[in-house]
Amino acid sequence: MLPVVPFYIKVLAVRISISIVTFKSSPALLAGTLQSLSNAIGVLREQYDDLHCFLSLIDNESKNYHNLYHVETFLKQVNQGEFDDLELQVAESNLGYGRGHNLAISKVDSDYHIILNPDVSLADDSLVEAINHLQAYPDVGLVSPNGKDGEGSQLYLCKRYPKIFDLVLRGFAPQGFKRFFARRLADYEMHDIVEQGAGPVTVPIASGCCMVIRTSLLNEVGSFDEDYFLYFEDFDLSLRLGKQARLVYLPEMKIIHYGGHAAGKGLWHILLFATSAVKFYRRHGWCWI
Repeated sequence: MLPVVPFYIKVLAVRISISIVTFKSSPALLAGTLQSLSNAIGVLREQYDDLHCFLSLIDNESKNYHNLYHVETFLKQVNQGEFDDLELQVAESNLGYGRGHNLAISKVDSDYHIILNPDVSLADDSLVEAINHLQAYPDVGLVSPNGKDGEGSQLYLCKRYPKIFDLVLRGFAPQGFKRFFARRLADYEMHDIVEQGAGPVTVPIASGCCMVIRTSLLNEVGSFDEDYFLYFEDFDLSLRLGKQARLVYLPEMKIIHYGGHAAGKGLWHILLFATSAVKFYRRHGWCWI
């Protein structure tokens, strides 16, 4: 029997929506995210005859309009024609990551929705790779990219179900101590699928820094759980999505992510991380060692 080879049909219409939630985000990184997004949409338009693109940006820093001002300035300086519809709004208070995205998701009418951090830079062909894959494989509900950090080091954005020991080890242990558990951490971070050149590969959990999701599926599972103010909302969403469709790591889709871990952001972020972790394990099952 001949192998089944997927092929991409140039369809007449594709609707995509993007949501970006900011809070005291670096203006330079945010400008880079918007520029890379505009470039990637431009490349996507070359393949799809009728592409409609809606961008929603929610600024959680309500008092100073910090990011809204920079976005407006940026859009005046560059070609914003890649976005058919554009919504910029300032939240009344800091809503948290998931609730901020839900504000945008509740309004969209699209085929595919992109969750994007304000410190992520997309490769020019990243959205073409993602949308083509989703078009070719109807059983895939989410695509997760191949990521590098700002210094060019490999990131491991997909995870296996987290054990509490692994989370503490990865987030807070000294580097010297981590070396004793390097193989264990590599298993949790799914180094095997990246370093062996595997892919596309079905994964259990995808990072919320960049997700491309079927909007119908996102609506079906209820988007982000707003009980998570920050951290673990992407783990929770991944597990709920994974019950209905495949989540896929797609190495051909490439991004740069300039973010950092909770341990390097102070006591408040550590407390948020711990609080969200407890909520996550209560709902999905405790796993200690």
